[in-house]
Amino acid sequence: MNKELLAKYELLKRNMTPHKWELLEHCALYVSLTVGEDLTDPEIMHLLSNLRVMKGGLSKIINYLKSKNKPLVKTYGSDMAKEVYYCTGCPRFSSCTVIVSNLPDMVTSTYTQARVHHRLTREQMEINLALITDRAYEGTGTYVIKAPVGSGKTRLIVDHLMQGQVILFPTHALKNEFYQLAKAKHPELNYYLTEQAPLDAIPELSAKVVKAAFNLSDYSKGCFILSQYRDIPRVENYLKSLDQVKKIGDNTIIISTHCKLAHLRALYPHRKIIIDEDPINEIIKIYKSKTAPFDNIVLDKVTPVNRMSIKPDDRAIHALFKKSDYYYASVNTATDNTDFTFVKKLDIDLNNTIIFSATISANIWKELVPNLNHMEVGHVQTKGKLFQHVMNTSRAQMKNDTDILPSLREKFPDHEVCTFKPYAEDDQIYFGNNRGYDLLRGKDMIVVGTPYPSPISTRLISAIIHGLAEDESICYQTVLHNGNIFKFTTFNDTPLREVHLWQVESELIQAIGRNRLLREDCETHVYTDFILADSIIIT
Repeated sequence: MNKELLAKYELLKRNMTPHKWELLEHCALYVSLTVGEDLTDPEIMHLLSNLRVMKGGLSKIINYLKSKNKPLVKTYGSDMAKEVYYCTGCPRFSSCTVIVSNLPDMVTSTYTQARVHHRLTREQMEINLALITDRAYEGTGTYVIKAPVGSGKTRLIVDHLMQGQVILFPTHALKNEFYQLAKAKHPELNYYLTEQAPLDAIPELSAKVVKAAFNLSDYSKGCFILSQYRDIPRVENYLKSLDQVKKIGDNTIIISTHCKLAHLRALYPHRKIIIDEDPINEIIKIYKSKTAPFDNIVLDKVTPVNRMSIKPDDRAIHALFKKSDYYYASVNTATDNTDFTFVKKLDIDLNNTIIFSATISANIWKELVPNLNHMEVGHVQTKGKLFQHVMNTSRAQMKNDTDILPSLREKFPDHEVCTFKPYAEDDQIYFGNNRGYDLLRGKDMIVVGTPYPSPISTRLISAIIHGLAEDESICYQTVLHNGNIFKFTTFNDTPLREVHLWQVESELIQAIGRNRLLREDCETHVYTDFILADSIIIT
């Protein structure tokens, strides 16, 4: 670089935001663009691909092209869409690269995250999280706070929000773990630990009806049926515990996990409720039945529920089905029976609710709650490292290539493993059963698999959020997600694809968060072709 350009470069450095400063320090292409040096078409494509996801980046490219009398961005953009260009990674500034998969028809190299992020330190994150949580606690609307796995949400609740009296609802190990942590910090507070509904203590048919009522958020009906069995000590104790906490004053904090949200809101309509995970599966409930609930069926298509011709076989199933919104029916070739899957959106008042989540989708939630208050902590520097190996690890691929997992176990003999349930060992977590576990903190681990959800669940959830889709087909295609461009098998319909990619990403994020990379000096190697933000991509 000549002296004139060097002087211009030094002048530019004085008023730079942190991420742009890092670009100037490490990315030769960005320096050339900034000071006006000539760039080749592939270099322009590289910067366009990457800087278009950075605030102000696209304008910088447009101004450069105009100054050089080159075609405007739309020309380059159309070339990208036609897959004429593929970006190569810059080894000196890894955060400036576009991610591509290691397919034969694409350029292969070593990549990292596509977005250019300014990353908070952990101390900055904790301050930011505390500030937005305080703001949410003072409000009365619906607040969704998105923060990374391991950001310390539980500790934050204990340190900053505990006051008055506390009700803990049981789910998994939350009740006892949280109670021990909170009691040590605030021994002066009154705590109420509720019990699980004792459905196993009452007759099976009544238990089914109570469960169906609870699933529909009709807790008055469920408790009324339970009250018929007050002569059973466990039932009497459960009902008494509910009566006790109902009488507690307004200065009460209720803490639970997502699967109790409907129950809590029905019991405590005006209290502040704090939920530790995305409760969308509690609001949009999916049920399955091998009992044909009615005669007039449409196979293999998401269809509005036909409330006619209901068969009087199983009243618990019918109670759910008659109030559901959409159903999907398919023939089980193994049994020659018809399997029914149906979905119901519960009418839950989410006012005065704070939801913490690492995986929540703001776009989806804004469809459910128009006046949603959505706040994000931001991207945070991690102490550990996340390495992503781009490869096909779908269930079908792992079933066909039985050597994938054994070879990785051999390669990483000292690493913990998270994979699909059929391949997990007895003491290992697996996809669908990894949320909330803290036993792997600080341990090296590998995550093997791409957890595709059931296409039926995606179609039903999307029908509730966006309405019926005209195109329900799935194909292998190029997708843009969170600023990353990669090949993936997903839906052609845009709303369906949005739900599908969120489902896959959520499960992967929960899996890779088990060893708490944010705060622990350890590593995770994840093997999937779904490109994750903040990972070091290896192809």
